[in-house]
This record gives sequence, structure tokens and C-alpha cells, in this order.
Amino acid sequence: VDMGGFQAPILAVSNQAGTESLVVQTPCELASPGRVTVTIRIPGAQAQVDNVQVFRAAPGLFDTAASTGQRYAAILRPDGSYVTPLNPARRGEIVQIAVTGLGPTNPGNFTNRVGSGSQAVVAPLVVGLNNQGVRVVSATYAPGMIGVYWVAFEIPADSTPGLFINVAVAAESPTGELVFGNGSTIAAIQ
Repeated sequence: VDMGGFQAPILAVSNQAGTESLVVQTPCELASPGRVTVTIRIPGAQAQVDNVQVFRAAPGLFDTAASTGQRYAAILRPDGSYVTPLNPARRGEIVQIAVTGLGPTNPGNFTNRVGSGSQAVVAPLVVGLNNQGVRVVSATYAPGMIGVYWVAFEIPADSTPGLFINVAVAAESPTGELVFGNGSTIAAIQ
């Protein structure tokens, strides 16, 4: 897969009910956001799509499903355990949510290379919990992973406790607009 003249590593290939798809890492070396040409080559054939929009950052939250089928975000508590319906986040805790698509870091990240954990996200971020903004503590490229970032945020002391509370992450574009990721929930707050 070629994106704007750079090779995009293929992370996964699937065929679900006859729909084929590829998961690729957008090359970190793309100079700036904008429109690019994407070319997919296989032995004996190729396909090209022009004017594919590439954003500086386009968040995507990693999530999973509870036994009830309710989806919730992959969030780590301070002890390294995941927030689940039976292991709730506590009010006042600093937790970390797993996100992809947060773009450039300082120092820079490179295509198909794992993060060091000391690479800070460049784009300003907003985290929302129960439809209100919360304090973002840090955002870094995940150590030992490709295309995964940890965004640390504080669960406010006055948060309403409960199950499956809305959570969102947005990145600010260079023009000041917010680019929101997929909606999800935090499994539980106590």
C-alpha cells in the first residue's frame, strides 16, 4: 500500500461476510495533512484512489464488549489493571485510555516503529467524560506498540458514579476545529 509516495505497513487483512479490508498505518513521514493518492498493489493488479483525506490527527478509541454486549473503552487504572464493570475507575484517579490516530509526536515517531513512551503527542487534545471536559494529564506514543497512544486524564472527584458512562477524545486541527474519535464509554466509575 502506497500513501502519498510512502509505503504504509499492512497491520491486518480481513474478509468479513464477503467484505475485504486492510488495516494500515498512515505513514508518519507524510509532510502535512491534506489529500493524497492511495495505491494498493498485489501481484498482477493494482487499484488507486485519489484525493484521500489525511488529517494531522483523527482519534480512534480502542474498546471491547462486556458480557452484556455493551461496548467500553480500553482504560487502565493507576495499578495497571483495566477498568471493567467489576473493576471501576475511582473518582479522583488518573487513568489512561488507549487511542490510535493521534499523529505526530515530539520527539518524532516513525512508520512501523514502536513507541518509546517518551514521545509526547503534538496535537492539543480534549477528553470528555459524561459530556463534560476533563483534565488531560498527558498523551504519549505507547512504549512497545505501533500506532497506539496512551492519553492520561483525571476522573473528576464530583463525577457521577455508574456503569457505561460516555467518554470521548478529540484532537484539535491546525485550524482550531475539533476532530472527534468514535464514541465509547468508560465501563464503570465508583
